[in-house]
Amino acid sequence: MTALSFLSPLALLGLIALPALWWLLRATPPQPATTLFPPLRLLEKLTNAEETPVKTPWWLLALRLALLTLLILAFAGPIWRASDPVNLPGETSTPLLVVIETDWAAASDWDAKRAQAERLIDAASAGGRPIGVTAFPQPLSARPLPGDRADALASLASLQPQPVEADWAQTRDALNALLENPAWQEAGIVWFSNGLAQDNDTQSWLSSLANEHSMAWVNGTPPSLTLGLDGGSDGPAVLVNPIDGQNNGDPRSVAALDGSGRQLAIAPLLDGDGALRERIAFDLPLDIRNDIARIGVMPTQHAGEVVLVDDRLERRRVGIVGAERSDEAQPLLSGTTYVERALRPSADVIVPRTGDTNGEIETMIDQGVSVIILVDVASLIPSTVSLLEPWIEDGGVLIRFASTGLTQSSDGLIPVPLRAVDRQLGGALTWEEPQAIAPFSPSSPFAGLAIPEDVAIERQVLSEPGAALATRTFAELADSTPLVTGEARGSGQLVLFHVTADTGWSNLPLSGLFVDMLSRLVELSATRADVAQSVVPTDETTLAPRTTLNAFGALGSPPDHVEGLVLTAGATIPTVENPPGFYGPASGPRALNLFEEAPKIAPSDPTLLAESGAELLEIGADESLSLRPALLGTAAVLALVDAVIVLVLSGALAGLGATRRAGTAASIALLITGLVGSPALAPTPAWAQSNTTEQSEISRLIAAANSTRLAYVVTGDGQIDQRSREGLSGLSRILTQRTAFEPGDPMAIDPAQDELAFYPLIYWPMPDVPLAVSDRLITRIDAYMNNGGTILFDTRDEAVSITNASISPQTANLRALLSALDIPPLEPVPDDHVLTKSFYLLDSFPGRFATGPLWVEALPDDPEGVNRPARGGDGVSPIMITGNDMASAWALSSDGRPLYATSPPDRLQREFAYRTGVNIGMYVMTGNYKADQVHIPALLERLVQ
Repeated sequence: MTALSFLSPLALLGLIALPALWWLLRATPPQPATTLFPPLRLLEKLTNAEETPVKTPWWLLALRLALLTLLILAFAGPIWRASDPVNLPGETSTPLLVVIETDWAAASDWDAKRAQAERLIDAASAGGRPIGVTAFPQPLSARPLPGDRADALASLASLQPQPVEADWAQTRDALNALLENPAWQEAGIVWFSNGLAQDNDTQSWLSSLANEHSMAWVNGTPPSLTLGLDGGSDGPAVLVNPIDGQNNGDPRSVAALDGSGRQLAIAPLLDGDGALRERIAFDLPLDIRNDIARIGVMPTQHAGEVVLVDDRLERRRVGIVGAERSDEAQPLLSGTTYVERALRPSADVIVPRTGDTNGEIETMIDQGVSVIILVDVASLIPSTVSLLEPWIEDGGVLIRFASTGLTQSSDGLIPVPLRAVDRQLGGALTWEEPQAIAPFSPSSPFAGLAIPEDVAIERQVLSEPGAALATRTFAELADSTPLVTGEARGSGQLVLFHVTADTGWSNLPLSGLFVDMLSRLVELSATRADVAQSVVPTDETTLAPRTTLNAFGALGSPPDHVEGLVLTAGATIPTVENPPGFYGPASGPRALNLFEEAPKIAPSDPTLLAESGAELLEIGADESLSLRPALLGTAAVLALVDAVIVLVLSGALAGLGATRRAGTAASIALLITGLVGSPALAPTPAWAQSNTTEQSEISRLIAAANSTRLAYVVTGDGQIDQRSREGLSGLSRILTQRTAFEPGDPMAIDPAQDELAFYPLIYWPMPDVPLAVSDRLITRIDAYMNNGGTILFDTRDEAVSITNASISPQTANLRALLSALDIPPLEPVPDDHVLTKSFYLLDSFPGRFATGPLWVEALPDDPEGVNRPARGGDGVSPIMITGNDMASAWALSSDGRPLYATSPPDRLQREFAYRTGVNIGMYVMTGNYKADQVHIPALLERLVQ
């Protein structure tokens, strides 16, 4: 059956106005043609053969009437239907109410459902019936009144399926209230189902509704399957729930994604026999498995095919901060490596290795770690302590391992007071034997762990005796001295291992007990989700929405109607106001899934409604043809033809050539004017001046990177800074003359602001005025020394200290600075140190003064008692201290003459000062290679034997 209909038949009334339009167009002549006024001497020869008609030509009038007729017909929306019209329920004089189920299941065939609803609205409009559209569930429960096609289409366009289950009790109440309106009491109802069965109460209510109203049922296509979240030892997994075998032969796959949407793993829905898999897990490394944030069927059809994963199924996130210096640390033997390898299988481990201890701790707290482990970190600056204390109070666990300088720490983050010296067990200088570990007490976090017999402790830091020591001891040695102590602070724990994390003090890191002990301590921490949810200490916690899931299974920004999620003791059910998604802070969001447990879902049975009088309405594909595009296209062509005719009749095309030339000239003039007035061509002195400082800093960094240079710290005292510059310039010249090291000109730096990584050696003279020590300064110096840099501190007060027993201002400044730094133990340069042989053979290190010692990092012990020419393994000392005023002794004029006299004046002392500078320069550039060279004779002798 074919038929012609109009979507807006009232627009055809415009055809009545065609006679009036014909009269108006006929009375309006075309625009008169213009003729240019010629010179006077040609005026008498001017003749105009063309005449302007008084009235519009009939053929132009017919063209315009045809154009208007096409426009009127196009606005009426003509439709050529090639199929049978839709049989609508109810009388043609009664309104039609369209009810659409818009829960999560409606998303699987939403496009087809909306196309069917549009065709239904067109059919009702063509029949002249008022129509209204309502849907459940929706953010706003509107109560529509019968309206025209435009109102119905607007209501339909505003609808989107919601990623929640239908609340049938609320739906029944809302629809009953709507049908009580007199405008809808006689209405016919078309119900668009999602294809799933309803509960018994809803089925009975729909049957009674079909008895009261003429009702038709459009059955949707049910979804094929849903996913449920399942956890286990293999990590986050999903349970596949089919809906009555609708998923047979489904070729899709299930993918695991991280928080950024990157695919981590993929697995097919079907097994090797073509059957649907009941449970799907992913074979991933543990550190990657912990990144899973979402698991879904690909491509996703609806929200039921996606589950979200939060920290409740993840491992703890652990940050390891190691202060081992990069120039001497052996990665495979360092304490950081032992701890990292022990925790990798059971935790998400972060090891920055930047050398900036305090900066790493701040970054880890921002990343939401649950545990921070400090390896070989003796002390922390106050700003870092102020960050760690509230973090521990909120559930974090801080684990510290002993180090040589820990007993001098004053940061307060130690569970028990420590004695000033550690305890050596075993060796040539002690009668005590290495101690075994005593059995763990039942109250200890390590209770029940098996203790290997071969674990022995050779060195430990001791705690001061006190009443609280017994309650804070987690593990102890056989002689009842503590091995691990801990203290609860708020919701967190502060734990101290009284041994190092490497094998220097014990063989505990080589045992499986070490792994088990660390795992038990990590379990004491709260997860990121637990920490995030404990911000408000009440029975109900409100979490702000972060990202939410729409009904099509896509994760994105929450819509405007989404509210904060209130967590209660029971299960939280998603609603329109709280759809599935992530709620809470970024450090530990809480995942809310569509189904907490696997739902029992079955397809709907339309025959049950048919028994009550509801008919099953089949709405096929729309095979109608809209004539509007063709009519509008033809009208556009006629309008173009009309415009050309008007131009010809008015004579406008006759001067096209001149008009083109004039337009070109005008365009060129406009372009020139724009270029002249362009800001790009105008001078910009202010912009250039504002970038002078930035360009200078960039040039400085490039100069420091292109050539190895020595650096000196600017103190603010012009005389001191001048001597530092002259001294390092003189030392650079001497190094160039006597060695293969050719440094560039020295650079002045501010250690609190400038980048220090470019300089192998920094000379820092202590000023007379008090030195400002900030946390930023301490952090940057610690990072520089941990990454292999060396600082030479010079108090320049050796002559004063000999005659004056009091502490000089320079020494006081140095002590204030060193008290905040995490520095190793120091000693005067011993006879077997590499500094005595790095270039020249030296037994003293003079400068302008000759009596002061040069302090460096203490060399490791020589347990074998072998008197070797030099001991290896010392690397490069990160710190040197002298009072001999080195810069004044190194200072040279432009012609190579010394600028400042030595005390006492002695040419030989100045020569040895130069040699001291050369040895220091070669030492910081080449490290301990000389320690290996001096062993060659001994090695050759052993090879001969």
